[in-house]
Amino acid sequence: MGKHSPPLNGTVANGHALAPFTLPMQPRGPVSVLPSRTVQDRSGLFRDVDGDTAIRVLTAAVVLAVATFGAIVSYSHIFTLGHAHGQDGTAARLLPLSVDGLIAAASLVMLHAARRKLPVPRLARAMLVTGVIATVAANVLDGLPAAWITPVASALIGAAVSAWPAVAFIGCAEMVVQFVRDARQGDNDTTGDTTQAKELAAGLPATTPPVTSGDGSAPTRRSRPPELGKSRAASLSAEAEAARAGVSVRTIQRRRAKGRSTT
Repeated sequence: MGKHSPPLNGTVANGHALAPFTLPMQPRGPVSVLPSRTVQDRSGLFRDVDGDTAIRVLTAAVVLAVATFGAIVSYSHIFTLGHAHGQDGTAARLLPLSVDGLIAAASLVMLHAARRKLPVPRLARAMLVTGVIATVAANVLDGLPAAWITPVASALIGAAVSAWPAVAFIGCAEMVVQFVRDARQGDNDTTGDTTQAKELAAGLPATTPPVTSGDGSAPTRRSRPPELGKSRAASLSAEAEAARAGVSVRTIQRRRAKGRSTT
């Protein structure tokens, strides 16, 4: 060893023992690098897409495309028919929207009723049928040769075209009123059933409001008849059954009433 070379582990320098030292360990092999989150998310997304999901997406895309093409062509036909029978400017441009818009409005009202487990309004059905008949008739009349349409028929078509906006407005206004009324009634029924269930679950006594005695003394509380207690218990069981079935309490009550009437 050279004169100035450092002492090794365990040697003595100038009469003093040196503390042992170790060299730092170096990592062996390649360092693993986790893939980025974007790659993981993409791989998970593609793993979740199966055959059924692809079919549903393609079906929705095709249906949307066909509906768009049909709406554009129908708009052109109804616009031409209205323009040929006295509708100019804004009236001719908005006439096709009132026809197809009525169909969309009636369909949405029926869809809302189905989701809330409510009876489908008859007005919505009537407006849907009226809108379908109107759009089909308008497209057919636009395709007929002009020689086939007599002056009397042309006058009748012009009168029907002029009266149609009023029909669409009245139908949509009535559907909106009925839509709001049914929605509020359903919310009130659900709130009342929930309040009764909470009272029974909390163990509150089934009592009526205080009744004041005839001599003006302090009010007393009168217990409810057993029949009322049974009805509240029945409402609680109806709510539990509705929660298990995933429907509203009114639906369960109607089913029970229908079963009792049939028996």
